[in-house]
Amino acid sequence: MNELPYRFMPDPPDRATATTVMIRMIDGLAFRYRWATDGLRPQDVDFDPGSGARTPRQLLSHVLWLVNAVCRSVGAAETTGDMDELAARTDLDDVRRETLGRLEAVRVALSAMTDEELGNRTFEIVDGKRFPVWFILNGPLADALTHVGQINTWRRVTGNPTPAANVFVGRPPKS
Repeated sequence: MNELPYRFMPDPPDRATATTVMIRMIDGLAFRYRWATDGLRPQDVDFDPGSGARTPRQLLSHVLWLVNAVCRSVGAAETTGDMDELAARTDLDDVRRETLGRLEAVRVALSAMTDEELGNRTFEIVDGKRFPVWFILNGPLADALTHVGQINTWRRVTGNPTPAANVFVGRPPKS
């Protein structure tokens, strides 16, 4: 199996602009997701926290859907097929690779944009209403980060805590 991306978080940009801040948010999400999903066992992904909360498997599917929305918002590669079918795959490695691959595609698309181009982007949600790209920050990106935190929590509950990656400096767990 090929190594998944985001083992390390890329170096920070030299300066802060609208585009580089968005790239850093993507990098942070991808790095956290990569390590939150590393070493998940069947009992971890199928853990049912109860009270109407999503299982980790459902969270992984939802995060993939959210990442696809981010892809659309910046014109990065996206799947044209049924997202529910894609997200319902039982092979966790496929879902992880797909999610991280899309986040890489977003990074590439953003890296090619000027701040003005980014600021002029809009995206459409299900009902056809269009929103400025900035809603991606407080919408899908914030939501995805929340769900990665939930995956981390459910892992602790099942006795399989997330590997101790250093999310502050973006380094993998010590071997």
